[in-house]
Amino acid sequence: MALERIWCLASRTQDKTIGTFTDETVYGGANLLRNQEAHFIVIAKMDFNQQLTVIANIDNSDPLNELSYQFAVSADGAYRLIAFNPAFFSASVNYVVGNIVWQGSSASFYKAKAISGVATTPYTPSVTVGWENYWDLITDFSEELENPLVNMYIHDDIVTFNFEECLMTELEEINDDILCGICTNFQDLIKVNSMQLLLAGANSNNWQGKQEKSEVILVEATKKFCC
Repeated sequence: MALERIWCLASRTQDKTIGTFTDETVYGGANLLRNQEAHFIVIAKMDFNQQLTVIANIDNSDPLNELSYQFAVSADGAYRLIAFNPAFFSASVNYVVGNIVWQGSSASFYKAKAISGVATTPYTPSVTVGWENYWDLITDFSEELENPLVNMYIHDDIVTFNFEECLMTELEEINDDILCGICTNFQDLIKVNSMQLLLAGANSNNWQGKQEKSEVILVEATKKFCC
């Protein structure tokens, strides 16, 4: 059963300089287990022409297990994640120049530079004597973005970290203005209410006690709304 790939922009650091893409694909059950796929992740910033600037230092040290990848955020905008999913090497497959595989015994990726397989001689990368004539060790997939012979999944997302911060600041300022207006009107209203309470208290047998209690209520209520 083919996996339904699900990626999301999961989080950012407080200083808005690091983002995290998370793989939320459902593995297991009727699907492959996560460790039955080897992933190599490339993340790039896109400009308005969809030209990519690859971001360095993505941690690809755990291709069989990792589910989240941090990346440096240079600015708000469009970012692209390319998840490369090369097949596991098999001696029963005929490989042509450009094929990329995961070789489990050496825990590495290799790219074919000559035909290899059952139609000729199957050269297992890092194992069969002379394998170097057929395979190159590959540690950087940024040069493989246009390679049609490697499985990949593309996820695009819009980073709005700084915009969100600016919007939050603007909302806080608007909220402060609204509350200050409420506070001012409320304090003006208290003056009238205080006089009404004073007059009402004068007609009671416990005038002093009611006045003091009313004033405490008003003061405490004011603190909830006003600095």
